[in-house]
Amino acid sequence: MSFRFGKRVKIAPGITLNFGKRGISTTLGPRGASVNLGRKGVYLNASIPGTGLSWRSRVGGSAKSPAPVQPDPIRRGVPPPLSRSDVPDTTRSPQAVPPPVPPPVPGTMRPANSPFATFLMVSGVLFWIVAALVALALYSA
Repeated sequence: MSFRFGKRVKIAPGITLNFGKRGISTTLGPRGASVNLGRKGVYLNASIPGTGLSWRSRVGGSAKSPAPVQPDPIRRGVPPPLSRSDVPDTTRSPQAVPPPVPPPVPGTMRPANSPFATFLMVSGVLFWIVAALVALALYSA
């Protein structure tokens, strides 16, 4: 069993800051039609309030990483004839060859939580907050 944490702070009408265990995101728009800007990307949200029916879509494509490329199947049967390049050269001294690096297991790779990435995320959220406050100030005057 794991703990969940979430806190929403309303900054202005239609602007909400969302705090979670894994970071901060910003939601722009009224109930029923909003845009969410966060660490996992930009999402469009639409719903019919009070019904439980909703729709969510990532802007710019799927959030899933592309499927790994499958290696060619092993061909059974007679091997192809050897060429001169396939025969090892025993006249040279052996060189240290590093062992091959195994491919990453799908679902285990995560972006590094570097200070620069955190700075970019926070500055992006702050940009949208300032932009929304400026828009509110211009249109409310």
